[in-house]
Amino acid sequence: MKTRWLFSLSAVIVFAVFAQLPATAQEEDERPVTLEEVPPAVKATVLELAGDHPILEIEEVRIRQGIYYEAEWLVDDMEIEILVAGDGGLLCRSVEEPDREDEDEDEEDDDD
Repeated sequence: MKTRWLFSLSAVIVFAVFAQLPATAQEEDERPVTLEEVPPAVKATVLELAGDHPILEIEEVRIRQGIYYEAEWLVDDMEIEILVAGDGGLLCRSVEEPDREDEDEDEEDDDD
């Protein structure tokens, strides 16, 4: 639990830093890519962290500071998203738990 909290906190910090950049530095270009299109070090990091879970999406993100890669997959209905540098270094990891309100609404609909 503590580890998940730390990862979430680090993700917020990384995204907050990007949000504080001047508008010209923030201009980003995102495009979907395949695992085969990313640098070998990025591919190794993504595969190591995703394990046996199918990767849902990989995007190449180009901003003034460089090229980064976002990858996401599901683990037990939780969305895992990572941000990886071009050299394969993990910059942040976030875990998004399913929205409990949606599940409560679904249960109410089932009662009708």
